[in-house]
Amino acid sequence: MALLGALAVRLYGIDRSLWLDEFSTLWCVEEGWRAIASRVAAFQGQTPLYYYAARLSIDVFGESEVALRLPSLLASAGTALFCAMAAYLLAGRAAGIWAGMFAWLAFAHVQTGVNARPYALALLGVAAAIAGVVGAGTIGHTRWRLLFIAGTVVAFWAHFAITLGILGAAAGLARPAVRTRYTLRRLAVDGL
Repeated sequence: MALLGALAVRLYGIDRSLWLDEFSTLWCVEEGWRAIASRVAAFQGQTPLYYYAARLSIDVFGESEVALRLPSLLASAGTALFCAMAAYLLAGRAAGIWAGMFAWLAFAHVQTGVNARPYALALLGVAAAIAGVVGAGTIGHTRWRLLFIAGTVVAFWAHFAITLGILGAAAGLARPAVRTRYTLRRLAVDGL
């Protein structure tokens, strides 16, 4: 019930007027695909990854507040799933359910999950990177290492300042069982 409540809170204001910073997102994407990179570089001081996702959403759903905010909503849901996955791999089903629920219900996560800004996408990248480290350490398949790499790239390209959250992925190596399959050396190679 709480999960549906958090979704309802996200959806309640998703069609409301844009606020100041969201207008800058609209300005960056409204002229089309070719103008995005130069507008983002000139005004945002960030990479254009999120803005390309916002433009794709506008192309698919039409120009609206909802379409502009949809990438953040989807990223927010993905973040909760990756948090659940990491906790499940570390401590079992109950831990996975609680971690996913807490991630989905966290106030800051609810707020960024409906903003037309790159923060939810960056958090998705961080959560994917952490799940990748945990999966590589507990299961040992290469696909988990690739998830760590992809999550790190998404986090950096969505909002480079949030990339510091990737350091949390290294915390997954605190458990000896994790370190046996995914050594610090492999993590450093994948990080580079």
